[in-house]
Amino acid sequence: MLKVLIVCAFGAVAVLAEQKEPSFLANVKSDDKKEFLKIQNDAVLTISEIDTKLAAWAKKHNVNAYNKYKTDLNNIASGAFKKVDETVNNFPKAAAALKTILRNKNQTYADRKKALDKLQAKYPYELQALSVLRNRYIAEHRHGAKKAVGL
Repeated sequence: MLKVLIVCAFGAVAVLAEQKEPSFLANVKSDDKKEFLKIQNDAVLTISEIDTKLAAWAKKHNVNAYNKYKTDLNNIASGAFKKVDETVNNFPKAAAALKTILRNKNQTYADRKKALDKLQAKYPYELQALSVLRNRYIAEHRHGAKKAVGL
C-alpha cells in the first residue's frame, strides 16, 4: 500500500514536471512552441503517441535539445523509482526504530530529539512518509473523536 502511495506521488510530480514548459523551447519560434505544447497537452493521445509525435516534431524543427530533455526526464524517473524501492525496503527498519525511540520513557526529551535527529539523518524519506501516515491517522481519529462526543 505504501509503495502505491509513493509511486502515485512520484507520478504526480512527473506529470507536473512534464507540463512545465521545457527550457529548450526558449530558443524555438512561437508557432513551433505552440505546436509542441499542443502535442504535449493533447488529452486524447496516449503517452506513447505523444512521445512519438514530439520526437517527430523535434526532428522536423531540428531541436536536438529535445533528446537531452527526454533523456534527463527518463533518468529522473528511473532514479525516482529506484529511490521508491529503496525507501519501501527500508520502511520496516525505520518504523521499528521510530517506535523504539518514541516508546522509550527512560530518556529525556533532549535525548529523544537527538535520537530522532539521528534517525532522520539515516532515513529521511522513510520518516517523511511515516510522518504523513501518522498525521493522517491522527487527523482521522481526532475527527472521529469529535463525532463521538457530538462536536
